[in-house]
Amino acid sequence: MITQWEELGAPRLGKILAYQRDEGSGSQTALRRFVMGDTPLMAAEQEEVLDGMGDIVKQVSVYKNHRNALGFSFRFYCTALMKGFDVKLLEINGVAPTAENIENGSYPLASSFYAVTRSDADGNTLALLDWITGPQGQALVERTGYTPVN
Repeated sequence: MITQWEELGAPRLGKILAYQRDEGSGSQTALRRFVMGDTPLMAAEQEEVLDGMGDIVKQVSVYKNHRNALGFSFRFYCTALMKGFDVKLLEINGVAPTAENIENGSYPLASSFYAVTRSDADGNTLALLDWITGPQGQALVERTGYTPVN
């Protein structure tokens, strides 16, 4: 188990201070699925397990002068919901987590979200779906930190 930054080629940073969400949260599930695969997560020290997604961003930001802090969060939390916190989003294999890279599929850690309706949906439901996928709805999607439908 890697616990020191020097094991990853970053000497003088000391212990990896890895924040994680509580078991069963959406980000914890994504971390396991996208990043860890079959490798189990190391048990975190209790003060490094945080209840809310925003807590990850806040805690890592608090450690902005300590380059050993690390957390896993979704891009939209860091760029739209938690504005004003000084966190750095990391590249994966040289690809930055920009909206463009997520939209074009080159950034490897992205989730898809779907709107599902019944086959006998009424006119109001269909009108809502048209609005969501139209220019106004997609502009709102983008303003909230997600990437719009291609």
